[in-house]
Amino acid sequence: MNIKYVNTRFGTFALMSENGALTALKSVSEAGVDNSCPILEKAEKALRSFENGMRFEDEIPVNPKCTPFQRKVYEEISKILPGETASYSEIAQRIGNKNASRAVGQALNKNPIWIFIPCHRVIGKNKALTGFAGGLELKKMLLEHERNVYFAKSSAICTAFVAAPFRT
Repeated sequence: MNIKYVNTRFGTFALMSENGALTALKSVSEAGVDNSCPILEKAEKALRSFENGMRFEDEIPVNPKCTPFQRKVYEEISKILPGETASYSEIAQRIGNKNASRAVGQALNKNPIWIFIPCHRVIGKNKALTGFAGGLELKKMLLEHERNVYFAKSSAICTAFVAAPFRT
């Protein structure tokens, strides 16, 4: 396993990879010692591009350890563009099970790459901000950043956070 620490205005994150794919992102109180690799360098560039409201063209291969249902949810939420949101029930409908909104929420709670697989873009049916691995304050900050940056620059869409095809 490789690890790279990245300080951003959103906080300090530990990016982790295995076998050439991003596998986890964790919020940490301080940076540790890096054991980086090319995929993590690319992921850091994507995170910096996102932070600065710039376009990042390369795909980041991701490989979250997840169930087939979670993978289906993660693939669906990866289609939500920066500055946009969807509700848990909308995601449930999109994956073909309109009664699975709680299961969608549970899947998102287990999302190990929660900025790259953008679960912060999933909100309650009544537009309320609900659970997020990084905390509700960070969720609010990420959504406001996307709305301000990406709606102000409608041509700039950070493709780094439209996850690359999942590796199996």
